Amino acid sequence: VGAVFLKSIFNFFAQDDFIFIDHFSQNNLLVDIKNTFGEPIVTHWRPMHNFYFLLAGNLFGKNFWAYHLLTLSIHIGTSFLIFKMAQKIFQDERLAFFSGLIYGIHPAHFVSIFWIAGNATLIGVFFLVASFYFYLTGKKLPSLASFFLAILASEAMISGIGVYLVWDLVNSKRIRNVPFYLLLGLTAGAVLFVKFVVFSPKEIFNTYQPELSSN
Repeated sequence: VGAVFLKSIFNFFAQDDFIFIDHFSQNNLLVDIKNTFGEPIVTHWRPMHNFYFLLAGNLFGKNFWAYHLLTLSIHIGTSFLIFKMAQKIFQDERLAFFSGLIYGIHPAHFVSIFWIAGNATLIGVFFLVASFYFYLTGKKLPSLASFFLAILASEAMISGIGVYLVWDLVNSKRIRNVPFYLLLGLTAGAVLFVKFVVFSPKEIFNTYQPELSSN
């Protein structure tokens, strides 16, 4: 997996990379923390994605290759988790190996790996896959915590609730662990409330008005 995307390590900063690094790192540490977890100024409220820049920026400065190496390591970690997840589901080492490999080398990850500021989904998927793996192994609290981190990285990870539902319906023909699903829903709802109600300026809703069209 690493060999396929190895060239990403030599890709220089691009576009929003400069803005994110300057905003979330290499300032006073308290300022960096406030910018990471507080009201968004230069980007969306995605604390785990912003935390990537706080951590990497203060550790690596302007060494672009180190950022890419960290991103690639996260991607490899996700591929390994998919291998472990498939191993648990299929009970077949070969099938599990190819499941992780196909995910790992798929070209759909090109942008997330080569563009540092575009890795929010990549980070979110890492925690979402970890969450589902914990769910499969009966570890509900780590699963819930990982899901929380996933949607803090990218709100798109809320779609992961559907993965749990499909798994339960296919395997048990019913929804199990209703309290767990309630906690998932409350967690997702709380994060979305903070993101879209607390930390989204009114101008955004005034600019992007939903409308129905027959065209």
